[in-house]
Amino acid sequence: YNVMNKDQTLIKIEKWLNIIGDSLDSPIWKDGTFVYEKITVKHVAYLKAVRAVSSLHSLSLLYKKGLAIDGGTILRCLFDCLNEIYFLLENYPDTSVTVDKHVRHFESTSLISKIERTETIISKKIHSAHARVYKEQLNFSDCRNSIRKIFEIFSGYVHSNYPHIMEIYGGDDLTFHIRGVSSPKKITEFTALFEGAIGSTETSLGFMAMKLGLSELFEEIKENL
Repeated sequence: YNVMNKDQTLIKIEKWLNIIGDSLDSPIWKDGTFVYEKITVKHVAYLKAVRAVSSLHSLSLLYKKGLAIDGGTILRCLFDCLNEIYFLLENYPDTSVTVDKHVRHFESTSLISKIERTETIISKKIHSAHARVYKEQLNFSDCRNSIRKIFEIFSGYVHSNYPHIMEIYGGDDLTFHIRGVSSPKKITEFTALFEGAIGSTETSLGFMAMKLGLSELFEEIKENL
């Protein structure tokens, strides 16, 4: 797709991500793996942003091939990461018991962690934190419900639900298009989803820059939105 050629946009997003990363300490090599010497809330938020930007590259490749199910799975991962950024940095530099628990859980997943694995934070709390960011512009309940709806829709791709698999069936040959769907209607849909993911990621990076006090970066991102 010509409209999917967003290389320059992705390069710009990577540059913003790197500026945020440069404001943190660098990982160190320890016991056969790279880790941060001390994991804090901003490290977790940054790593979620790394995953989200990486997902944009995956999404471009998958949608160019018409791989609807795998693209939807990546979108669920991407939106999860962006939701967590808002949750983690909502009141930064202050945290909460829930945020601290989330950070501890994330750190406990390290290959060399000696921290006992803790329970994950339920998604509704994370979605509520994201919705509160827009409380002055949008109705909280409506915003939270929209965030929740997106989560539920794309969860179907992750869990291989019935309608999400049937999405790749059809065409003149009435078969499952496991090598990719190429109908004009789906191409338009893929393009809209990809562009939406780009916009959501840009907005999240702007939020991070604002919260972390990176004023020049925040202004640059704001001007580009």
